[in-house]
Amino acid sequence: MGLVVKFDENKKVWSWRARLYVNGKQHERSGFERLKRDADEVGAEKLAQLKKELRNQNSKTITRSSTLEKLILEYISTKTLASNSKKAYHRALKNHIMPRIGSMSIGNIDRIIYQKFINSLIENEKKYAKATIELTHSLTNGALEFAYRYLRIIDINPAVKIDINIDIPQDDLIKNDSNKYYTEKEIELMNSCADERVESENLKHVDKSALRDILFFLPRSGARISEALGLLEEDYNEADSTIVITKQLTDDSTAQTPVFGKPKSRDSYRIIYLDSETNRMIKKRILVNKKFRLQNPHLKNEFDFIFSIQNKHIYRSKFRYYMTIISRKSGVPYHDQHLIHGLRHSHTKQLHEAGISDIDVKKRLGHSKYSTATMSYMHTDDFNQRTTIDIYEKHISKEN
Repeated sequence: MGLVVKFDENKKVWSWRARLYVNGKQHERSGFERLKRDADEVGAEKLAQLKKELRNQNSKTITRSSTLEKLILEYISTKTLASNSKKAYHRALKNHIMPRIGSMSIGNIDRIIYQKFINSLIENEKKYAKATIELTHSLTNGALEFAYRYLRIIDINPAVKIDINIDIPQDDLIKNDSNKYYTEKEIELMNSCADERVESENLKHVDKSALRDILFFLPRSGARISEALGLLEEDYNEADSTIVITKQLTDDSTAQTPVFGKPKSRDSYRIIYLDSETNRMIKKRILVNKKFRLQNPHLKNEFDFIFSIQNKHIYRSKFRYYMTIISRKSGVPYHDQHLIHGLRHSHTKQLHEAGISDIDVKKRLGHSKYSTATMSYMHTDDFNQRTTIDIYEKHISKEN
């Protein structure tokens, strides 16, 4: 964004380019002059004109007197987001921002008002999770930065350098931490119950082996539930004992039409190496699917999901219901905050206990929150990932 002036070796002239991004769109003016000082002057003049034109255009839609709600909706519309991320933003707007400062005009929000807004979330008697507060702040801060830097309708972003430190009492910390993951014993109990008949009103006359195998797969792979539900047979490489994550099944899917979305982040595109037991389960699962398709050629589907029921994809809600049944049957406490995601946390905990480095853990899980040092000086490759699964398998074998 801004003005760029450089010498064109081919044409032997000084080229200038004035460029601005507004509402996710690029606006540009360019030209050339024989002398650098002329290119600087003309380019600066054109950049000023472009800013004025765009400011006049934007003034017709979002202004200082517009509400924060209107600004955030405009901001969300300019971003390329996965379906689940967009829904999370809209929930934060509806549940946390609108009841407090959503109806305020943008120009009236200062640092004091914004800090009080954040404090109200931290001190709320419902005790919002830290991740909820951080998401809400990220959305609001991003929208106000959008208003400051791109729309040019406020002089400063009042959300910058706001204190969002959240002090959690030690007792609550221990309670919340135990709710984040399942112990090895709890996972063993749940898998034992999953191997037995699980009867319930909503799961009658259904082959529940795919649900059982998802329960086995998640704490051994660290995959997100949406990633697991979106896995196709073509994503499995038997020769390398790997699966590749390139998509996720979204909540917009219907019974007849599955809808795939991009993974949660750029770093979520990854290859996951499987331990030997999980690899055997996946191979068996695929054979079961192929046998069903041969026996029921009339039940055709465009996609061959690894985890499927009657050759159709599985809803997250169905697996969540299955987990409540297994939790009750096994006597494992119901993890109200992380019923399914706790399985992923369990895998993370085991990796750390096995002595896997942070960078290799992040690579396996598809985490995107790398520090500058990590991005600059560390990397993980195919060899490291193979080593990771070897160490992990030895660790879980020792436990058993």
